[in-house]
Amino acid sequence: MAQMQWTTDVKYALEMLDSPSGSPAALKKCRQAFKKKVENYIELVEKPGLDKISRSKIVALIIIDEHNRDIIEQLYIKKVQSPRHFDWLQQLRFRKDTREDQGEKLYIIADQTSCSFDYGCEYQGNNGRLVVTPLTDRAYMTLTNALNMQRGGAP
Repeated sequence: MAQMQWTTDVKYALEMLDSPSGSPAALKKCRQAFKKKVENYIELVEKPGLDKISRSKIVALIIIDEHNRDIIEQLYIKKVQSPRHFDWLQQLRFRKDTREDQGEKLYIIADQTSCSFDYGCEYQGNNGRLVVTPLTDRAYMTLTNALNMQRGGAP
């Protein structure tokens, strides 16, 4: 859910930048909001009495949202002004979608570059995460493109 919210927020900010009547500070505001969000998570983790499971969930959110904040920072530095810019499209993005042929059933879609996949509910529990780096992003992009071409990959 956090990834879908991030995708929605950044896409909205980029649409505001792309719009003639949009705010030129939209991405900057988005960046500040995510910085504050990470700071709030850190405050939660530092509070005494937090159980082990809740702590590991929040730590995972800190790592993912800190990475997402870094992406927003890079988009800001590169002066990305549109949700159609490759620097945005290369990011692993998640969104909700409905399909009329399935009776308006809700689907989660993962998008990256020109690839789109149904999210298959492959939840693996609350796994720890050490870090997400630009190399991790590159590996995801390589693997999603390989899957899109009916190939596989072994990182």
